[in-house]
Amino acid sequence: MIGFEISSSKVISRKNMDREHRLTFCKRCDHQKFDSQKGIVCDLTNEIARFYSSCNDFSGDKTAVDRVVKNRELNKIHQEEYGKYGKPPKVTVWTIIRIIALIITLISLFVKLAS
Repeated sequence: MIGFEISSSKVISRKNMDREHRLTFCKRCDHQKFDSQKGIVCDLTNEIARFYSSCNDFSGDKTAVDRVVKNRELNKIHQEEYGKYGKPPKVTVWTIIRIIALIITLISLFVKLAS
């Protein structure tokens, strides 16, 4: 496999996230196989993935992996930006038109009352 290996002692809190990141590649790789005790493993090494950011032996649809990684990064940014309250409501063109119509209606009422 590739890059540099991550020792299990350094990754205790991020272990699942790192495994999840690696599985993004492994699930789409032609070299994957399933081991009933370990889960998805590399057919070349018979071990679970140990790379850090990407696998040099990856053989498969790289664009699909890139899409998944990009979506995860966008979701992480979204979570950091909006926090637990979620995305603010989207203001549509129709909402703006309704607000403008309401303002015009109110102004015309005030003008009629003032006359």
